[in-house]
Amino acid sequence: MAVEAIHQQIRSDAESFSVQAESREEALAVIAACFRELPTVEREECLARTVVVHTRSALDRVAAAEPGLVIIPMFDDGEAVSRAVRRGHRIVLPLGASHAGAAVTVSVPRLSTDEAERALTTGGVPKERAERQAILGRRSLMALRRTLAIRREVQQPAWAKPATAHELIPLLLAGSWSELNKGDLDVLGILAGVDKNQVQATAARWARESDPPLRSVGGVWYAARGISGTRSRRTCSRAACPSKTLRSSWATPRPRSRRSTTRIS
Repeated sequence: MAVEAIHQQIRSDAESFSVQAESREEALAVIAACFRELPTVEREECLARTVVVHTRSALDRVAAAEPGLVIIPMFDDGEAVSRAVRRGHRIVLPLGASHAGAAVTVSVPRLSTDEAERALTTGGVPKERAERQAILGRRSLMALRRTLAIRREVQQPAWAKPATAHELIPLLLAGSWSELNKGDLDVLGILAGVDKNQVQATAARWARESDPPLRSVGGVWYAARGISGTRSRRTCSRAACPSKTLRSSWATPRPRSRRSTTRIS
């Protein structure tokens, strides 16, 4: 398990190790949770020496201190990290899904739906809501975080901002499609108003980002966040939409809402 693997790295003599999750923020949360699970004396000693830094200048200032700190940089700078290691500090690198090909020491698996539901109900969340949130957490822990967040800046992901949302709206409205089905790609191209190859390239690019809005399993793509609002009950025709994946995605009825607008959550 990831917890035991991280504890093993903390207790080892390794100068640095990395933890990869869906996003850098999620990896940091996992590292912090693992630190808190250490025995009391070990936990207090570890937390007292741990510093999270967000800029190169902050890392350089911290690295100038007496050796023995555990430094967690929230950015990429191999030169600054190497300099801190040479000065006698340990580095713990949180990595997101976009860091493909990086040397990863510990990979964080996707959240277990049963365990997430159990944790939520133990925390006082009603069972029905806990079930929904556990499923969302399985798809994306960052999406679950936004659902539970109070601060507005946490509630809006980077891909939902006006500068980038326009290219994702057709994909999110489609809900699910198969990249192996030419009909699906043709429909997506029509929805987006661009070439179908460009649509697929857009989906692949966003899927590699931290906190991705889209996921792909076995060539089947789906929205990791979901779209709430009014949906049409009409199904698309077989001629226009040959893939069962895309037809069923559009045809699934949702409860009617008083609002007629579509909201990306």
